[in-house]
Amino acid sequence: AADGSTVVHGQGLGDTSIDGYVAAGSLIPRDSAAPNVRSFSTGGAFSPNDDATADTATLSGRLSESASWTVRVRDSAGVLQFAQSGTGSTFSATWDGTKSGSTVPDGTYAASVTAVDAWANGPTTGTASLVVDTAPSQLEGLAPAADVVQWFAPNGDGYRDTVALTATNSEAGSFTVRVRDDAGTLLRK
Repeated sequence: AADGSTVVHGQGLGDTSIDGYVAAGSLIPRDSAAPNVRSFSTGGAFSPNDDATADTATLSGRLSESASWTVRVRDSAGVLQFAQSGTGSTFSATWDGTKSGSTVPDGTYAASVTAVDAWANGPTTGTASLVVDTAPSQLEGLAPAADVVQWFAPNGDGYRDTVALTATNSEAGSFTVRVRDDAGTLLRK
């Protein structure tokens, strides 16, 4: 060029409509690497039973570069249950645990994200597990048993001033203990 910079002549092979010049400094090298899935989280488990607690699962993560991505959830037979697509270096898809309007059965599902960048590098894939659990946990053990009357005398004399209960749940969760008087009035929770 007149200013001393390098100019590149570009011409299409087999396509005569492509013919022109571009400053060499405007050229960028083609990216030949597929995007990487840097993180992928499903939240582990959710319970799509319309009780307003953990009814949806958010499948999200980060890619090494902006890319077209698709999140998919498949059952144990490999049948597609959910898919959502988007573009960006981060992704997020929310699944309500349904397919064709019906809640899917309890079980472990395979979640995946695939990504292809603007140069058509890829696809790259990341995987994770997701559990659908709509069955409520069950009280498996209570000591003393529910039919045993526990008595205590919180009078400070050091003898039976407190009462202790132990319980076992069928799965991880929380317990709520309520203390009621003879009339059923809640005294403590």
